[in-house]
Amino acid sequence: MLRHVPCRRYLYTLHPPALATSAYVPLHGPRVVYLERTEGGVPFEPSQPPRIEPPCQVTYLSPRMLALTFADASELNTSLFIDGQVVPLPRQLVDVDVDGEHTPPLEFMNQALMAGRNTIGVFELASTSLRLAELQAAIEPRLKRTRATFATLFRLYDPKTKRFHALRDSTPVGPHFLALTSDEATTTLVDRIAAVPMDAYRPWELWLVRGSRDGIVFRVPHGIIDGMGCIQFLQRVLADAPCPSTIRPQRTSTRHFTDVVDALGRLWDDVSRPAVPYLGFQGRRDGFGSLARFYAALTPATEAPQTCLCRIPLTSFQTIARRHSVTVSQVLVAALGDALRTLLLTNFDAALVESLQLQVRLPVDARHGDVDRMQADLVAICLPLHVEMVEANDRLRAVARAGQSIQKDIAVRRWCRDAGLALVPRWLLGHVPVPPRGSWSSPMYASSVVGPAARLRIAGRPLDAFYFMSSDLDYRNAHMLEVVSVSYDGQMQLSLRTLLGRSLDLEHFQDALVAAIDRLASMKHDQ
Repeated sequence: MLRHVPCRRYLYTLHPPALATSAYVPLHGPRVVYLERTEGGVPFEPSQPPRIEPPCQVTYLSPRMLALTFADASELNTSLFIDGQVVPLPRQLVDVDVDGEHTPPLEFMNQALMAGRNTIGVFELASTSLRLAELQAAIEPRLKRTRATFATLFRLYDPKTKRFHALRDSTPVGPHFLALTSDEATTTLVDRIAAVPMDAYRPWELWLVRGSRDGIVFRVPHGIIDGMGCIQFLQRVLADAPCPSTIRPQRTSTRHFTDVVDALGRLWDDVSRPAVPYLGFQGRRDGFGSLARFYAALTPATEAPQTCLCRIPLTSFQTIARRHSVTVSQVLVAALGDALRTLLLTNFDAALVESLQLQVRLPVDARHGDVDRMQADLVAICLPLHVEMVEANDRLRAVARAGQSIQKDIAVRRWCRDAGLALVPRWLLGHVPVPPRGSWSSPMYASSVVGPAARLRIAGRPLDAFYFMSSDLDYRNAHMLEVVSVSYDGQMQLSLRTLLGRSLDLEHFQDALVAAIDRLASMKHDQ
């Protein structure tokens, strides 16, 4: 006689919880939840995702984790149907102070401009024993002291008045801790995580990646915090050692007046500079055809982003900087120009490469100043990469001359921008259209920041390395090539990222960058 054997039903878990409010209903918009297989069974396959109702976009992260992106939060109820099973979706009640700080529409305009851009931090640990519970226990108490840093922007609908209200609320929304087990390369995991959009319901998330060595991936919307902010967040919240207090340098009134005048002049230079893609040609109309051909050949391939992480001894940059009386950032820009030239010559003829005057966006005062000053801004300094120059020494001198005009204090630019916006009536800000970006925000973006002098520890584990980058889901909002370097533990740790296809191979670019630094190091100052 045949005996009936019940079919094994796999268990799933959905997280993070959906946010809900008592009096107001959040604005409809995209919503992302993570699906984790909590018990045995056949691992998730990228080509055969489970059947999910309501329909959604499925992103494969690991054999035990999928990301589900729903077009509208209104599609979600208290549960989902996964392979015919009912899986509950937890909800978290958030008490938003409706009498709190009303956020001007301009802030939401800025968020719209930054849509699709997130800041990602990758932290490598010299350990394989860190548990998610330990990470939570180490971070959550410190997070409460810095909750204002992550004030959440809510746009809520009042059914009584039938109006939307924009509020900034510091209600501590629980951080989202997620664990992922994988032996794949860190860059592969970063590309997968970056492909998942962030929504208004997740102010930030922290992934503990277990593999051959433990790693932590930190992700937050770029509108909330940038790479410099991540450095500060790491020191103040993640690190076991407290962040030292900062003393602001005193400046004389004469020096301050000189800085203001110089900054106003540079602000006018930036305003009068044509927008991308024209900024690299300085009025040379004949160059636009070459740049158009260049962009056409490097077509966007957002479905296959590239990420590359590497380390170069910091002493190499410092030795070159001292020998030529330049800054470390200028050495990096010159080496990037040399590397890009080498890479372009593999795909284009020399005449085309020499006609390109590509520029690099460099944050103002990125490597100097205290943590209380703004160290990056939407208005950044553009320096030419001088890819038309053959000699590395000539390129470094040209970059250094251009870098002399970088302003030392960004407060003047911010004051000018805010003063101009203050002249616009508040009610009109909500009706100002946000133009879509139709081109790359810049051919290349380089940020070189200084990490903490002492080696950090997270939950008692030494921190070997950390990298920062931005995950851009839309090429119209992306840099053609992004380079973010962090000086830490005697190493210049660089993250390279692009949304372009394999016509711009980052592995080859990394090799060319190392070779360019070696060439600069071998040249004498009088050459």
